[in-house]
Amino acid sequence: GRVWLHGGRGQQGVSALLHQYNPDLLLWSLVPMDAAKTLALFNHSLVAHGSKLYAYGGYRVDGKLNTSVYSLDCKNSAVGWEMVAANGPPR
Repeated sequence: GRVWLHGGRGQQGVSALLHQYNPDLLLWSLVPMDAAKTLALFNHSLVAHGSKLYAYGGYRVDGKLNTSVYSLDCKNSAVGWEMVAANGPPR
């Protein structure tokens, strides 16, 4: 298994970086991704399901609420984040 850390906000602004932690090797690594396909969010939720990560909620770089769902295929992270069709808000 892996532990995933995505985005966040700090002194340098909102991050689009995705890191993974391998608990077997005790090692953090940056996940390579096409810069045009990154997703900069903070205060969002990130869930792993199968080989994909899903991000929802939080805030974008412009400070506006993110109401879209995005997915990233961890087997091919170079493709980057893609918007996912979702019906209605979560309940």
